[in-house]
Amino acid sequence: MDVGRMKARDSSTPPRPGDRNSLCEDAIRFGTFASFLFAMVAFLANILLPLLLKALNKANYSSATTSSKFRISQLWTFGHAFFALAMFATFFITSQAGATFLVACVGLSWALTLWAPFSIIGSELAARQSLRDTISDISGEEPPPSSRDVQAGAIMGLHNVAISAPQIIAALACSGIFGIAKALGSQAGTGWVLRAGGCAALGAAYLTNLISAPLNSRILSFTDEFFASASNLTTPTPPICRPGYYIETGAWYDGWETRRHNPSPPDHCTIRLGPAAGIVKGVEIDTAFFDGNHAEEVEVWGTYEVGEGADERVKSPQYGGWKKVLGRRGCGASRRHAWKINGEEVGKVTHVRLCMFPDGGIARFRLYGLAVPIWPSNPAEEVELSAAVMGGVAVTWSDQHFGQAGNLLLPGRGKDMGDGWETKRSRGVGHEDWVVVKLGARGRVGRVVVDTMHFRGNFPKGVRVEGLDVGDEGEGVGELRGADERWVEVVGVSSCEKDREHEFMVEVGVEKEGRAFTHMKIIIIPDGGLKRFRVFGTRA
Repeated sequence: MDVGRMKARDSSTPPRPGDRNSLCEDAIRFGTFASFLFAMVAFLANILLPLLLKALNKANYSSATTSSKFRISQLWTFGHAFFALAMFATFFITSQAGATFLVACVGLSWALTLWAPFSIIGSELAARQSLRDTISDISGEEPPPSSRDVQAGAIMGLHNVAISAPQIIAALACSGIFGIAKALGSQAGTGWVLRAGGCAALGAAYLTNLISAPLNSRILSFTDEFFASASNLTTPTPPICRPGYYIETGAWYDGWETRRHNPSPPDHCTIRLGPAAGIVKGVEIDTAFFDGNHAEEVEVWGTYEVGEGADERVKSPQYGGWKKVLGRRGCGASRRHAWKINGEEVGKVTHVRLCMFPDGGIARFRLYGLAVPIWPSNPAEEVELSAAVMGGVAVTWSDQHFGQAGNLLLPGRGKDMGDGWETKRSRGVGHEDWVVVKLGARGRVGRVVVDTMHFRGNFPKGVRVEGLDVGDEGEGVGELRGADERWVEVVGVSSCEKDREHEFMVEVGVEKEGRAFTHMKIIIIPDGGLKRFRVFGTRA
């Protein structure tokens, strides 16, 4: 759609030969004016968008936790969708004035699609630098300055490639569309090129929304997180301190911290549990490094809410299905607090609400208890019997010097060796390390997966898997050691490779007999580390 050409077409009288130059000048002038409006809209949008994002991040109340990166992604998605809408509007634009207005509007989507990715990349680079600074503070070792520059340069280089490659593809596609239009004798080649761009923008909007979708998010809502994000409450690692480090809102804290002078206490945060449901046995509140700004008192509520829309119902301020898990308790500065809970009296919970009076900060919030899985209605459907979210528990082990045995049962593949299981180096001949896992339900095992992701120079030479069925006498299984005669070999000795998932089918004899197990033992030869151990099968 050429604005200048539409101006020429809008002329009420056919041009005389001497008027053609004047008409061309008018067309160029109107086309330039449309470009000017486009540039002005883009310019103003680039100024106002950061201010809008800042206002969103400082809102007094948010119905769901959304980091700045998530909000930028939403704006980016909107930019793509808005551009697609504008391109499809070319079916209905027939005047120079309408075309000028449309070109000006596209300036908004242009600003969004340029500003958003650079903002996300900048945020990611800043986060990585903050992590490096933290590691440097803890270790006392300063990373080489060149590594930071090389990483930032590589990321920006990849971004530039990601910009250039679609432009090349688009140029080739446009040439093809123009060629087809010319062959058909159509004068609407430009319009069809723009509409094809609208289709591409819809695809980009869909992909952008996938990037921003929260994966395994737990925080559903909070009343305030002005000084520090509520998402820090569920960080699995211990809290850290960075004295003298300040951000826009003040001193940096590794936890959840709200504004002072809360007019309507308590501040609260609603959290969805990782398992489908659970029986709470204990509560831990850690106020590490919060001294003078810690929460004075806390309270914990729980509810069992399942089905479609459960999260939306629970995070509503009007929700009335809460039952008390922990009554109001006092908190001290910079210390860990723990309380035992009568979980059977409380019952199953799917969501909890942490309240702090009147405001302040909490570093970590932990719930201890038993996972209560929701099994498929079809008992023949394969499930991950060992998963922590399905009730799997590492009950005993030979060694966990570098990494916790319970990490083997976590969802996903983790981020580094720190969230796997790793033993110390063995020096004796014939050594083996092992972990005994209580399955979430007694089941018939079909296959197991052993993952050595991130373990590249310290993966085991081989593994072996055994099974045990203790029926209802499982209370004493924590005392079982490696030599118990009741263990049945499920997977024979198999070699391992670095940094990969290994899938092993169960021994033919075990499968034919249809034996069921309550516990599985993963044995590594002679030592080393694993990221995950997954046992798949059907409930017996």
